[in-house]
Amino acid sequence: MAWFCPDLHPLGVGGRRVLLVGCLLAFLLLVAGCGGRRLPMAGAPVEAEERGRVLASFAELVERNKKCGCCFDAEAEVKLSRLGQSGTLSGYLQAMAPGLVKFVAVNPLGQPLLVFASDGTWFRTMVVGEHRFYSGDVNGAGYRKYAPAGFRAGESFAWLSGRLEGEAYRVEEVRRSLEPAEPGYWLRLRRSDGPDGSLVLFEPASGVLRRHLLLDERQEPLLDVRYGAYQGTGACPWPAEITVTSSRHNGTASLRLSNFLAEPALGGRDFELQAPAGFETVVME
Repeated sequence: MAWFCPDLHPLGVGGRRVLLVGCLLAFLLLVAGCGGRRLPMAGAPVEAEERGRVLASFAELVERNKKCGCCFDAEAEVKLSRLGQSGTLSGYLQAMAPGLVKFVAVNPLGQPLLVFASDGTWFRTMVVGEHRFYSGDVNGAGYRKYAPAGFRAGESFAWLSGRLEGEAYRVEEVRRSLEPAEPGYWLRLRRSDGPDGSLVLFEPASGVLRRHLLLDERQEPLLDVRYGAYQGTGACPWPAEITVTSSRHNGTASLRLSNFLAEPALGGRDFELQAPAGFETVVME
């Protein structure tokens, strides 16, 4: 959806420019920026006993995640900086496994500026000020042009919640992080259901993921997602701060969440979005 509006302006001037920030919720990942190509895997090797403890703790995390909630509903602030320009949108974000996402951006009076929704296969965006309604397929040329290579839109919930989608991961390597600002262990993962490889920064002390890098076939980073400010002290905390960088675009993107609903009751119909009467419909190929 970022392809609708190649320029960016602070919110309030032009629906197409506002749309660039809103479409960030295609999963934040569509318009995020370059963060360098160096892998952070130059940590210290670990002995067998230490490796075993880390893997056992990581396995516990994966099992806990299976029992955690399927969805969240929170207030959201989206910030984007790209090519010397920046913008911020505030509103509400809902997400539900595996790939349902809905973001409603509002003005200071609480009136909607735009609404973005996706189920992981299609997307819809309503730009209120322009009376336009955009729709398309996430497998279309436009979406794939701006989405990071290898990103699976149907797994948006896992990325937004600091989790790993599915069970098809094999740990190939474990190294202790040597960066004081990034304590924990780097785990190199491989998916058995495809060529995707990942590096995750796992912090056993807190039992959460602090960083997740998606790698290409040359083992270089395509996508770098950092998680912080986890909310909740139970078995299923949510990251309240997410920062995204991608090797494909020039800019940075961040998401700050707050006021999570304790037990959101969401279903598929909550993510439906239809064009209102009088709106021009634009189908994106």
